Amino acid sequence: MKQSGFTLIEIMTVVAIIGILAAIATVSYNGYVDRAQVAEVLTMISSYKLKLIENYSAEQSCIDLNTALNKSISTKYIASSEITDVAGTCSVVFTFKSTDVNFALRSKQIYFSIPDGLNGAWNCQSDDISQRNLPATCRGI
Repeated sequence: MKQSGFTLIEIMTVVAIIGILAAIATVSYNGYVDRAQVAEVLTMISSYKLKLIENYSAEQSCIDLNTALNKSISTKYIASSEITDVAGTCSVVFTFKSTDVNFALRSKQIYFSIPDGLNGAWNCQSDDISQRNLPATCRGI
């Protein structure tokens, strides 16, 4: 009598392969989520760049974002933002929220510096966020 169907070993092999693929997919997905949440910061800073450069070129000093834009700055992923003046260079510092953000970004900071000579190419860096989660413009590529 001939039996048809799958053996227990075959089923266990398929389940193991599916588990491995799911583990790989989860890691890749989290990387894409990190980069998407960092991209929100890039979108946010792009809307403020002109205002900051205008003030910096006219006043030769940094301004407070809230004063410049007449509103408080926070978004779905950003908890706070501030402008610092270090050695005559304005830097905008965005801090991610500690909740509702992917684990790799919680309470981390990303910095954007007004370029020397106001040539438009902003410097972007982060000491906290992994290089693989930063956009290419922040990785020096």
